[in-house]
Amino acid sequence: MPSIRHRESTIGDGKDLGFDDGLRAAPQQLGPRRFPVDLLLDTHIAVWWADDPTRLNDACVEAITAPANTVWFSAASTWELAIKVRSGKIALDIDRLVTLLTANGASLLGIGTDHAIAAGSLDWAHRDPFDRMLVTQATLTSMRIATRDQAIVEHPPRHTLLG
Repeated sequence: MPSIRHRESTIGDGKDLGFDDGLRAAPQQLGPRRFPVDLLLDTHIAVWWADDPTRLNDACVEAITAPANTVWFSAASTWELAIKVRSGKIALDIDRLVTLLTANGASLLGIGTDHAIAAGSLDWAHRDPFDRMLVTQATLTSMRIATRDQAIVEHPPRHTLLG
């Protein structure tokens, strides 16, 4: 499956996703030996990739664009964005975002009953339901998560790629 390739977009500003734009943690190095990878994009990474990929570090861009990798976008992220749009926290055309991601090779990951039960049962003090779902989905499907969310980065198993 082809990986995501950046295209110019007008999906919205997507600036207030609750992440410090100044957070520049050292990227995890993904050498060629680590590919292929199933990569689950955290919500902010998907928005940044579609709207302003310069916000992502080189390792994240390399992982997203590597032809051998499969990139995934969760229904949980779509749900999270819909809530933020509805509440007025962000201005974003979610349908356009999903269209851009899928047109460029991303696969959509639905939320199954097994995901819901595991996310609700996850032994993790972090209460954000969307983070809990992404960690659960990545764990159950052996994916890596592309994120800058420190709560996810610090949660074992550490299967994250810093964006």
